[in-house]
Amino acid sequence: MSASLTELIATRRNLAAERATTLAEQIESGDSRSIAKQAEIEQALADLKHYRSLEVDLREVASDTAIYNQNSKRSIIADMRAKSPEAEARITASQRAIAADRGIEVRDLGGGLALATIPDWLVAAARPMAIKKAPLLTIAAKPLAKSGLELRLPTFTTEPVAGPQTALNAALPTATFVDAGLEAPVRTYGCQVDVGVQLLEQSPIAVDRQIIPAMVAATDAAIEESLWTGTGSGGTVEGLIAADTVNTETYTDTTPTLVEAFPKIEALIRETEAAGAWGGTPIVICHPRRLSWIRQQAVVEGRDLGWSPPPFAGATAGWFGGNVAVIADSAAPTTLGTGTNEDVVAVMRSLDVLDVYVSAPRVRVSEGVAASNSLSATITVSRMVAFSAERLAGAIGILSGTGLAAP
Repeated sequence: MSASLTELIATRRNLAAERATTLAEQIESGDSRSIAKQAEIEQALADLKHYRSLEVDLREVASDTAIYNQNSKRSIIADMRAKSPEAEARITASQRAIAADRGIEVRDLGGGLALATIPDWLVAAARPMAIKKAPLLTIAAKPLAKSGLELRLPTFTTEPVAGPQTALNAALPTATFVDAGLEAPVRTYGCQVDVGVQLLEQSPIAVDRQIIPAMVAATDAAIEESLWTGTGSGGTVEGLIAADTVNTETYTDTTPTLVEAFPKIEALIRETEAAGAWGGTPIVICHPRRLSWIRQQAVVEGRDLGWSPPPFAGATAGWFGGNVAVIADSAAPTTLGTGTNEDVVAVMRSLDVLDVYVSAPRVRVSEGVAASNSLSATITVSRMVAFSAERLAGAIGILSGTGLAAP
């Protein structure tokens, strides 16, 4: 979407939302309960719906008017190398458009051309490769706002518990807020490639559409793997397996069957739902080979798991009519255990127990002295990530053991 069109729609949508909120607060406080005021609220809500619908309906058409759209002759790489005022203006406008389109803050990078935000359509243009997908990152991630090198997530010593006021002027239940909160360090993931200057000069659009998407996919795959196995050291986030607050179950069996494995999964579901006080819609995440084994065993053993379409976007399938969501994630480790051939199955009460914050992917082009001697340039793609799976103790479970050895 172009900057002007995106910002116009986003601004009017936000104004409508603010207007509706303000009027609703007046109604709740008793300042106004008139029919006219209620009509104003309805009009504000109608405006909000209109601009939101307009944003969705025009997204595909408006994207064709963006500076670096699929049909554009402009190249991000070429403009970054040009270092001209016109090129700088195009990159700046593109970043503003992307920020407005996503409704998020994209960090101010100053007046230089060191970094540029990569459009979503370009990320999706990667050709098929043997690079792992990143479903957790895609489904659960929220925009990473300015937070320095550490994100602090608010928490409580004890969670708030509501109750009745036992009598007039009696005290209500009180919870204590922890000012420090949970710390989630901001980590940086990325990759870089050396490209001949000749290719950058002769085919910059080809670089945009072939090299950059592959680099973004590789960066996302590295982040996804760290969400599972990161230890919090060596520049990684602390992943699911290393989290201190997860429930664990072990399935030990040299001849595993679905009938024997499923009680272990359900045991974790019960534990996570009890700890999370949620219930009814758990999520199971496993490696594609484990999901394939479950499908095979369901046929061999004649068990009906109530398969259904994915309960939400990004899920792979549903069990029991969609009450249990299943996500196949190739980043799940498969070299665990004493035989280094075991995978794991993760269970969580819902996706909101994962605190994943990620920046937009950024690209940088560098032509240093050493690179210029060989007529090459270095392209770098990076993303910043903050992650924690520990804000709600017990709401995530990990199943491991010899029963999960390679099928």
